[in-house]
Amino acid sequence: MADDRLPTQTFHPNAGEKVMNRLKLILFTLNNYAAYAQDRAGAEMFGGQLRRKRTMARRDLVIKALDGLRQQP
Repeated sequence: MADDRLPTQTFHPNAGEKVMNRLKLILFTLNNYAAYAQDRAGAEMFGGQLRRKRTMARRDLVIKALDGLRQQP
C-alpha cells in the first residue's frame, strides 16, 4: 500500500518566514506611500509646515523600504 501521508517538509524551513517578511515590507511600503500621498495632498491644500515635515519623513521611509525590497533576492 502506498504511503498516503504528506511529506513533513516540502520546502526550505525558513521559506515561509522569508515570504512573510517580504509581504510585511510590501504592506509597510504601501501603507506609508498611501499616508505620504494623503499628507502630500493635505500639505498642498493647507500649506502647513508641520505637515510637510511629516510628509517628507514618510517619503523617506517609503524610499528606504523600496530600497530594501530591491536588495532582497
